[in-house]
Amino acid sequence: MSTITDVEWNVLFRTPGVVFHFVASADGTIHDTELAAFQEDWRHRYAHGQFSENHVLNEFLRSINDLACKEPPKKITQQDVDGTLNEFKRVLGRFGYFERRRIRKAIAALAQLTAEASGGYFGNKVSAAEQAAVDHVLRLI
Repeated sequence: MSTITDVEWNVLFRTPGVVFHFVASADGTIHDTELAAFQEDWRHRYAHGQFSENHVLNEFLRSINDLACKEPPKKITQQDVDGTLNEFKRVLGRFGYFERRRIRKAIAALAQLTAEASGGYFGNKVSAAEQAAVDHVLRLI
């Protein structure tokens, strides 16, 4: 694999935030519980351990902690999401099969966790709009 360009790094760094914002705001509001779940998921699952033997992906995942603490963009459209995820897939195409699979699973888990985080007291209740956003993300990755 050749060196990752600055543009490709930018794609890798912004994708989790775009996915979070798209899913979390699908029902019209971003709940504090969704943001907390987003931050905790990335910190707990990926920031403290080795994701793969590939140094590039490890650095990408460690960097998510910084991204998770930043405020998401004020408005995001489905076209923004589609464009970002299509670029994301293109960049991931430069990695091996198992690395691509792992990172796609991580993005899918993030999308579902974000939708479930605003659930009610008696368990996770995902709104139809948020589930549709999750399904859209899954189709694209």
